[in-house]
Amino acid sequence: MSSKTSSHESSPLQKEIDELLSLPPMLDSHGLKIAIIGAGVAGLLTARVLKSRGFTDLTLFEASSKVGGVWLDGYPNFAIQTPGSLYEFPDKPMKGSKDFKDGAGIQQYMEEYAEENGLQKIFQFNKRVQKIEKDSLGWKLTVNSKELHSFDFVVLATGLYSAEHKFVPKIEGMDMNFQGSTYHTQDTGGIKDRKGKKVIVVGFGKSAQDCAMNAYKETGVPPTLLFRSSHWCVPRKVLGLIPMEWLIYSRFGQGTLPRWKECGPVEAIFHTIGWPLIWIYWRIVEMLFTFQLGWYGKCSHLRPSLAIEQDMYCGHGVICHPDMFPMTRRGEIKAVKGEIEKVLESGKLLLKDGTEVEADEIVFATGFRRQLGFLPEELKRHHEDDGIFAYRNMMVPGVKNICFLNSNVTTFSNITTPGLQAAWLAELLEGKLELKNIKEDLEDEKIWRRSRLAHADGDFRAIFVQLHQIRYWDTLLKDMGINVKRKGGFLSAFKNFFFPIASSDYKSVITGDYQEDSSEYRAKGYSPTYWCEWLVLGSPLLVAACLV
Repeated sequence: MSSKTSSHESSPLQKEIDELLSLPPMLDSHGLKIAIIGAGVAGLLTARVLKSRGFTDLTLFEASSKVGGVWLDGYPNFAIQTPGSLYEFPDKPMKGSKDFKDGAGIQQYMEEYAEENGLQKIFQFNKRVQKIEKDSLGWKLTVNSKELHSFDFVVLATGLYSAEHKFVPKIEGMDMNFQGSTYHTQDTGGIKDRKGKKVIVVGFGKSAQDCAMNAYKETGVPPTLLFRSSHWCVPRKVLGLIPMEWLIYSRFGQGTLPRWKECGPVEAIFHTIGWPLIWIYWRIVEMLFTFQLGWYGKCSHLRPSLAIEQDMYCGHGVICHPDMFPMTRRGEIKAVKGEIEKVLESGKLLLKDGTEVEADEIVFATGFRRQLGFLPEELKRHHEDDGIFAYRNMMVPGVKNICFLNSNVTTFSNITTPGLQAAWLAELLEGKLELKNIKEDLEDEKIWRRSRLAHADGDFRAIFVQLHQIRYWDTLLKDMGINVKRKGGFLSAFKNFFFPIASSDYKSVITGDYQEDSSEYRAKGYSPTYWCEWLVLGSPLLVAACLV
């Protein structure tokens, strides 16, 4: 694969590319004036990849005073919920102990990455982009209410969530009658005089569980974890022995989930004929998790009603802290299934089942809202009830020269995803991609998601990928003509199928070294096969299925 830049005009499928790009006439696309919004992991990877590809006119706007994004601040002891091999820059191994690393450590790691790649010169800190408007061929950005900047291309690397857009539900009587204090999880750091206070934490996700554990440590009183519905939680080590990534972060693991849209013929056959074995497999996993997490007896109400494979399929799984559910069984955290209906005049909370509860503090672990207000009207018009559907979750056909980068997709390993998206974007701008049927593919994607992702929360149905992230990464690599099988050496076929996929497997894509390695090259849009791997696995399972 040649590393030589090709002219955008020379693309063999210019009509398709024109749905995404309308660039000013120039001899070399590397002279484009590009704005990157956001200095989280997505912004840093975009800047690093484009800079290394020779794009010289880059400006990165960041509303805060330093890099870090969501890792700049958080509740006490906030940390990544995955092993470090799944959350590190593909081209920079994390030093020291990296599994489930704390937020401060991640932020420092990001600072090092920016410095090592010479990105400081393009940073514009304390610069908030408030509006994006069409401007001739490009876009005009309003920054800090008064500054106007024009760019040929804009990269939206803002992520899905912002600490400034916390979601706290409106509850009748809360402002008038509640006599205690209310917090969002983001604001629970440094709360004083908590000893002896009764705390209710609303939610069930990782932040809710972490804040419930924090509340017990700081108050000495068992807090109440109040949740409307529970979701399956995955132990860091299954039965204390098997790292969870071996179960769900391999091609085999994703192949046992309900079928994704991109599904090979062998996998389709396996899911059609071998579905009893898949069903039994997941029931065994449910029993193991139920036993290990202690979701039986007095804690049986914690077991979700939705099957584990369906829950994970739609992105609701939580990788739980090993102390969380032992604390629940010991009574150090009271888990209650319910919902606050209103706050009574007495100051007590009335739950929807009629129970009255006293509290000194309420911590809302209810997440954040997506902030779409600063987007151009051209993109806002494409926002539907279930989100913004974009080609490759990045670009909306017809809205040219602007790209979502890790801000319109959800994956568990969301530090690898923006790196691959940035490489895809670089190839698009260099005129190297050969895209076909963009509008048709996007419409098919929309129909499929609406029919198959029934359990996905409405506004996020358009962007859920989660545990099927390897399939999404494969799609980007196939567009670029890069080998999707990232593990080489002895027993590579076995490793590519059964071993967890790590961020470091994609190092050459980030550095650009794949362009000089013939073993990386594949025809653009090619279809990889896993016949051998599926047959080795599937033959005994299919025989067993027939016997069942």
